[in-house]
Amino acid sequence: MNAAPAPQTEPAVILSGDRETLHLLSLNLPADEVEAFMAQHAGGAWPLREALVLDQFDPAQAEHVEINDLTGLGLGAYLIAGLGVDEEALGPDRDRIDALEGHVVILQGKGFAAANTPLTPRPPLRHIGAWRLTPAPTTAVPLRTPSAMGQLPLTDTPQIPTRARSRLFPWISLAVIAAILALILWLSL
Repeated sequence: MNAAPAPQTEPAVILSGDRETLHLLSLNLPADEVEAFMAQHAGGAWPLREALVLDQFDPAQAEHVEINDLTGLGLGAYLIAGLGVDEEALGPDRDRIDALEGHVVILQGKGFAAANTPLTPRPPLRHIGAWRLTPAPTTAVPLRTPSAMGQLPLTDTPQIPTRARSRLFPWISLAVIAAILALILWLSL
């Protein structure tokens, strides 16, 4: 009696989140194949996008990192200090991230076509995690003046009465017509 074949599991579908989400994926490839995997090829072929099962992704928002290049800093510190991942959110995963070896791919949320785009990482990629970026600090002080609140004070600038404006219109029109006629006469000479 033969044993039943093991069922094949489908890769998990992960939602991209919003523009402020960062995804970390391990890349299980030999070093000499990484560059070709990350590059877009003629005809639109792009192995990274195909391994994520995505129709669109901005290549400027995908970064390859060789973890050995981060010696002394570590991948966790790079994600926090270099890319702005929230340190508290990354905390529970920090040891696991710092234990990674080889190559990783970092995807910024703003590279996806829309928020919550489904991605299905397939080998040689393996999704490690997704974290929110820390909002950039601001030094802007809220404006509290009435004009900033949409309330403009009345001004004391005099308004030209409607009747006076209606008397000025014929004179202005006559001056414009005279100037045009003078220009035509001058050009015809």
